[in-house]
Amino acid sequence: MGGLAAFVTFREKLRPVEKAAWIVLITLLIVAEIRNIYVSDAEQIERFGKISDSLTETKRGLDTTAIGITATAKTLDKVMEKSSRIFGGVKENLRAVTGEGTFVEFGVVPNMGSGNPPEYPVIVWVWGKYPVRSLTAVIQLTSEKRDPDSLKKEWESRHAFSLGDGTLLPGPHILSERLTLGTYGIAIASMDGISNESLELKLNGKGELAESHEVWKNGTIVVKVKDGKLMARQRP
Repeated sequence: MGGLAAFVTFREKLRPVEKAAWIVLITLLIVAEIRNIYVSDAEQIERFGKISDSLTETKRGLDTTAIGITATAKTLDKVMEKSSRIFGGVKENLRAVTGEGTFVEFGVVPNMGSGNPPEYPVIVWVWGKYPVRSLTAVIQLTSEKRDPDSLKKEWESRHAFSLGDGTLLPGPHILSERLTLGTYGIAIASMDGISNESLELKLNGKGELAESHEVWKNGTIVVKVKDGKLMARQRP
């Protein structure tokens, strides 16, 4: 454009036809330049429009994916919650079947002694939330003496308590058996494990029963009674 203008200026004397021709040529060049600029801008606008549409579609896809992930997470939460309830119920049923956490304590009813020497009815307490299952208990006299006669008496005194089918509900149960004064050892087993008890029945200075016993389970004292007074009882 600058070269043409200089050429026109250089030609000081142009015929009218030449002037008109140059004006037309310059006009065409200007129009072509403007068209090129317009076309270039239009192409860029179209290109940016396509990019914008692509970004919009991508955003829609991400939004859809996010919605799907959220829905899946909610579904998984519901499944996990339901599974937790199911497994919680199964675990609770299993505890009820095995009597988990339950322990038993043997003793005697102190105000129901009779005879000379007195004998007392045996009572067993079931401590815990669940019934004790498959309960067996074997009792025998114990003595500090280790001579043959004492050992023979211990062995001959060994027998099992009569506990029916071995299922006892929580609470006290009086048995048909009676015990006289002496020191005893009791081996206890149930579906929830093994425990043992030492039991001593003696009379105090007033001629009243002074009972002492300890119950051990899993290496821990769960019950301790000394001379008729409760010293400790573990909460089931």
